Amino acid sequence: MKINKITIFFTDRKLIASILFLIGGLVFLGHYILKDKINSKSDLIDINAKLNNFSFIEQRDFRRHTYTYYLYLDSYKNKFQIIADFVDYFKKDYFERTIKIGDSIRIYVSRQDLSKINSQQKIKLFGIYKQNETYLDCDNTIYQYNGKFTLYGGLIFLIAGIIIIYYNRNNWKINAQTANSRP
Repeated sequence: MKINKITIFFTDRKLIASILFLIGGLVFLGHYILKDKINSKSDLIDINAKLNNFSFIEQRDFRRHTYTYYLYLDSYKNKFQIIADFVDYFKKDYFERTIKIGDSIRIYVSRQDLSKINSQQKIKLFGIYKQNETYLDCDNTIYQYNGKFTLYGGLIFLIAGIIIIYYNRNNWKINAQTANSRP
């Protein structure tokens, strides 16, 4: 009897799709709820350090476009990352033209990432400045970071999963009853 129920579960694509939609929605909502709360520049910590090195790698292939942008600073073991969401706001060409290894720069990171300092973990950059120059502005990155994409994506996935379950609930009841009546 249990084997029949399990068989119905694994062979019913709509049931599997609804469960995947629900799980995906919960993951998106969890990410939105649990991420750092950053509303203004005052929620960030500024760090002054000398630039040790940087690496800006952009990879394009048929299906995706990835960015791997890191800064390395003297006195820190971490990779300071410009995440893909912030790449549009980063003045990469200007940075490469005007910055030299050993220059002092000021970066902004979240308070939560401050606990990762010198642990060899990646740390998200929210701002990069040098004296009167701005390479990655905190106002732009904070606006992008607080976007509602993950919230709306999570809600859409949850609603889609619930709709699939609602419209197919009678079919699943019939299949479950049939499975129970089999010897």
